[in-house]
Amino acid sequence: MLCGGVVHFELLLSRIGVATQSCFTKYKNMRKSYKILLAVVIVFAIGVAGAIALPKYAGRMPFLLVLLALDLYYWKVLRTNLWPDKHTLHNLVSVLYWLPLAFLMLFVMGSGIWSIRFWPSVFKIYLPALALVGYVAKFNLYFFLILADILALIKGVVKIISGKGRDKDLFFHRWKPFLIGGISLSCLAFALLFTGMVYWAYDFTVKTITIESSDVPAEFDGMRIVQVSDIHLGSWITDRPLKRAIGMINNLKPDAVLFTGDLVNFSTSEAYPFRDDMKLITAPSGIYAIKGNHDYGDYVKWPSAKEKQADNDSLASFYRQLGWNLMNNRNVILHRGNASIAIAGVENWSANARYRKHGDLTEALKGTNSIPFILLMSHDPTHWQSIVSQSYPQVDLTLSGHTHGMQLGILTPSFRWSPVQYIYTYWAGLYSKKLNNGKDQFLYVNTGLGVIGFPGRVGIRPEITLLILKKK
Repeated sequence: MLCGGVVHFELLLSRIGVATQSCFTKYKNMRKSYKILLAVVIVFAIGVAGAIALPKYAGRMPFLLVLLALDLYYWKVLRTNLWPDKHTLHNLVSVLYWLPLAFLMLFVMGSGIWSIRFWPSVFKIYLPALALVGYVAKFNLYFFLILADILALIKGVVKIISGKGRDKDLFFHRWKPFLIGGISLSCLAFALLFTGMVYWAYDFTVKTITIESSDVPAEFDGMRIVQVSDIHLGSWITDRPLKRAIGMINNLKPDAVLFTGDLVNFSTSEAYPFRDDMKLITAPSGIYAIKGNHDYGDYVKWPSAKEKQADNDSLASFYRQLGWNLMNNRNVILHRGNASIAIAGVENWSANARYRKHGDLTEALKGTNSIPFILLMSHDPTHWQSIVSQSYPQVDLTLSGHTHGMQLGILTPSFRWSPVQYIYTYWAGLYSKKLNNGKDQFLYVNTGLGVIGFPGRVGIRPEITLLILKKK
């Protein structure tokens, strides 16, 4: 009887063990399901918040799904291969790994709750910046891990075809050199981007460009024009570097200063704290400005169309307070003796479907038929590529900005590279085209004075351009 009780007791314990194991397995499966569900909810929430609060960026939201999938997949790789045990290093790396996603969520979802127009500058600038820096660093790691996966897959397929069997880790085997190489490159990328934020963002450079043209009247030979572009005042925490840049502009003793768009990031309110500084720029022949894609208030959600229009009106008022000429599809004629040149400005026009086409060249060039030299200000260089160089041979020189050189790359007299060159054909510096009549038509693309998205620069310095007109 005693033996029977023991057997029953052992059987009971066995059933309890099986039930416990079953519950534990179900719990693990549920945890996995909940993680997947949570990931989907996070992406959906970020997408909805972004579409509402940041309409211009809404088209990029599907990319978040891929981003999160990479995060989840390769986090498992790192946890399994490098930090399998729960100790201090594991916890520290866990926090660092997921911080970029946390910053991205705070920025996008926070924008949906409270309009980014009213955020303190430090949060508005550095939340997306830290997310970007973190993900750029992680992408270097992902590159190595994806390469390891591809090589392992090829190796596995060859192994199966050759009939040598199949390893259970066939398609998910990683080699330590790939992990170490990826982590090393990620650390290097982070160091470069961090340095770009604290130092190179304000490492201003002056580039002197001579424009030789037979259309330049002799009276205007030697005219000094300073071009500044993409100031993005919403990305400046303090005015100290801006004052230094303005001092550099004035020291060039320009006859005219031309600003080629993107004064702000989201709204005109970002410009007013810097109004007194901007008033310090002087030029005897005038200061002229056009609007860039960020100057229309398209990047945030407005309560009504009326408020958005009020912001546009406020920008025009801001320029009047500075004493600058806002060139909304119009031109001015400068005279020296009996000679004249025209400075024309168009509103933003881009060949990219993401941006609206406000510019009207016909209107901007009205009354310039008899002017020998025409300088056009157009924010986006695709305008010159698609329209100006094709149909407006009377325009001698076009000044643009917009690209920033992606604030990342190498730009020397002998070598030029930036990721932005895969998006824009004309992205930095001087370009020319020989027209059918033998005349040279020029485009100059300024890489910008300010920053947007990433508050720093690596290799592409913030630029002030001095253009000197010469009679050819």
